[in-house]
Amino acid sequence: MIPLLENLIHRTLQGIGLDLKRYNTANDPHLRRQTILEHHAIDFALDVGANRGQYGQRLRENGYRRRILSLEPSSESFAELQRIAGSSPPWDCLPLALDRRSGSGVLHLASNSVSSSLLEMSPAMEAVPGARYIGQESVEVQTLDQVGEAHIPRSAALLVKLDVQGSEQAVLDSGPKLLDRTRLIEIELAWSQLYVGQAKALELLNQLSSMGFDLVSTTPNTLHPQSGEVLEYDALLARRPKGE
Repeated sequence: MIPLLENLIHRTLQGIGLDLKRYNTANDPHLRRQTILEHHAIDFALDVGANRGQYGQRLRENGYRRRILSLEPSSESFAELQRIAGSSPPWDCLPLALDRRSGSGVLHLASNSVSSSLLEMSPAMEAVPGARYIGQESVEVQTLDQVGEAHIPRSAALLVKLDVQGSEQAVLDSGPKLLDRTRLIEIELAWSQLYVGQAKALELLNQLSSMGFDLVSTTPNTLHPQSGEVLEYDALLARRPKGE
């Protein structure tokens, strides 16, 4: 595209709150993820904290056709997840939360559903639209290693995605055996403590590095509506090659 024309189009679109970008791995995080999945030959995606299946749907839309196993503890969200997953096999679902120990737990239900958590919200969550509690639900809790042992073949080329609203460190701690055979981890990293007891981004990155994972992609997730500051990133980490 001629540079002057391209600049004119950009300015015109930006004037109405839109923009025009090239569709490539630099500009589209979903395409970038799919490219990384293909590079690592991923054939099994464990989707922890699936909500209503948004992540799995995006994987399918971007060309991933292999197995998905989604975990979601909220009964309302799980019903919608099952419906969506059933139309796009191989995609299985389990009504579970993950934590350091198995048993039962209390899920704090948020009005926007995606902010529901086993942990209580901190005052910093006031910046997140729709992040207010509207009730509680008793849910089944297992560990990451329990799920891996029962449902994930040892031969799987595995991606583990964690969207667990503050419980990231607890879930990582619960799955040393499964994570030892994991190729990619996708995880939310918070720069502010949005939930009481939540591990912040640098602490989680250090933990993942000690487990043999290196950061390969980041995408801003949650922004402060007034300041524009990034509250959370989606981070993708890959297993470090042996010997490095």
